[in-house]
Amino acid sequence: MTHETLINLTTATRRVAGNHDPSTIYRWSRQGVTARTGERIFLPLVRVGRRLFVDPAELDSFVKRLTAADEAHYHPVATRRAEERAEAKRVLDEAGIGVS
Repeated sequence: MTHETLINLTTATRRVAGNHDPSTIYRWSRQGVTARTGERIFLPLVRVGRRLFVDPAELDSFVKRLTAADEAHYHPVATRRAEERAEAKRVLDEAGIGVS
């Protein structure tokens, strides 16, 4: 991560859906967001001097983790099957067996 890749909290609000305030991004970092599963998911921030920044990759990861947790709550069987398929594919890939 370099300073060129970091974005400030105001810019981060424009990258996520909805009408958010920079204080919301800060709260996601400090208090986290409770997913439907009860899991609390946090957004990592980076402090440079007195200013806070977000790594765009971390912001994307945060949104994906929150979405995945909610999907697991609403669609537990489909999510479990998708995880099982992904695990089977990973095992086959590691064994050098290609599956299309």
